[in-house]
Amino acid sequence: MVFRTRIRTGFHAGLLAAAATGGALLAFGMGLSRPWLPFNLAAHVVLGGRASLVTGVHPLVTPVGVLVHVAAIMIWGILFAGLVGWRGWRVTASAAAIFGATVFLLNTRLFPVALRPGYESVLSGTQMLFLHVTLVVMLVIGTRIAFLEVE
Repeated sequence: MVFRTRIRTGFHAGLLAAAATGGALLAFGMGLSRPWLPFNLAAHVVLGGRASLVTGVHPLVTPVGVLVHVAAIMIWGILFAGLVGWRGWRVTASAAAIFGATVFLLNTRLFPVALRPGYESVLSGTQMLFLHVTLVVMLVIGTRIAFLEVE
């Protein structure tokens, strides 16, 4: 029962985080005059390197990139809820900061290029940091909301 609750919590938290980080990616893309570019870059995980060459909206590449982004954030959400759950604001926020720093390092340095999100190649370090802070904040809020539903 606890395991199912954690997965459901992670699903909800991940969905909230995917919406927030997706909005940030869209805004960063707008700053580059290519709103969908970050998602197209993320599509390389499924479609290969040629997806990275698409700068505008594409009927295959763009939806696949959005799905890759949402799926990755959902996985992070489920992993976060499974590892941390809800243990009060301070403990959860502290664990989230460590979790976010780990995800940042994985996405920018440790994962092989084929598994990185792709948009790290066009976003600045500050934008990447903002994106991961947004991820962490939304995972904490989403986890709290989901655990409120269970209580």
